[in-house]
Amino acid sequence: MAQLPEGITELLEHEKLPVPLLKCHNVIVLTATNVDELDRQWDALIDLRSTNLLAPTGPFVSKHLEPSLLDVCIYLSIAYLVSHLR
Repeated sequence: MAQLPEGITELLEHEKLPVPLLKCHNVIVLTATNVDELDRQWDALIDLRSTNLLAPTGPFVSKHLEPSLLDVCIYLSIAYLVSHLR
């Protein structure tokens, strides 16, 4: 469990979400563990922006999924083995 800085962290609650989004300065953390949760959180973030609960900035234009460390390690292990087989 991460410790968050006090005073600069906000919880962004929305009726679509069982757990609020986390905002620290200008970073909003989406805690989705699958695509359906990510879509739900993304839609809630867009809704929060349209209700002026978030300061207006440039438009949100992309979603980015980051693989887990285990996925990366497995991929790199396979790539390493394949390079030695050639």
